[in-house]
Amino acid sequence: MTDVAIRVPIEQSAFGPMVGGDDIEDYLQAVLERWYPSYLWEVERHTGTTPGTLPLPRALVRSSEIEKFPEDQVPALMLASPGLTDPPVADGGGYYTASWLVNLAVQVVAGPNRRALELARWYTLALRACVIQQQQDPGITTRLRNVRVDWRDERYDTLDSIDDRTVCVGRVEVAVTTGEVLQRGLGPLEPLIPPQPGPDPESPGWPPAQTVIETIEKVPLDEEP
Repeated sequence: MTDVAIRVPIEQSAFGPMVGGDDIEDYLQAVLERWYPSYLWEVERHTGTTPGTLPLPRALVRSSEIEKFPEDQVPALMLASPGLTDPPVADGGGYYTASWLVNLAVQVVAGPNRRALELARWYTLALRACVIQQQQDPGITTRLRNVRVDWRDERYDTLDSIDDRTVCVGRVEVAVTTGEVLQRGLGPLEPLIPPQPGPDPESPGWPPAQTVIETIEKVPLDEEP
């Protein structure tokens, strides 16, 4: 699959592009909300289960670690990004490309006889296939540039093995790489005034020129300029 830019217009300002970890998670959450049910139903067909038998996720939790709160219902999807995978790289134009490490996980509860482990693997398969195959979906609106999702790891041992009898967490580790996360050399020429009461102002653009320097050269009318 070739990399395709999935873009929304970004207003030009003196700051240039600014992409953070929340933008990465927003993008993955949008993919999951749009596609995960379809992939879970396909996994059910793949395993000989009637589609719609397994409950869809009842919670989506975003954190820096794979964890959920007691009030989050299961099955629960989890998005956790601890940070970057490698140092960002700048191109000749000063645009940085960066890659975020993201753990996508699902926690299920079932029993007995390690049924939770089996179901966690099914839900995780749907999770992995969803974000890898639909990473270039033009129906996903995102601020990211030239986004790419790579599969790095997959595990089912987040919890102790004794818990596999009734509860299990499946985890997929991906790297999300995107360009134009920041541009070196940009930024306002002067500090901004604090925001004033009322509607939020637009991001500042480059200020108009205060001084214009012109060079005038006299050319006789009978000569070509």
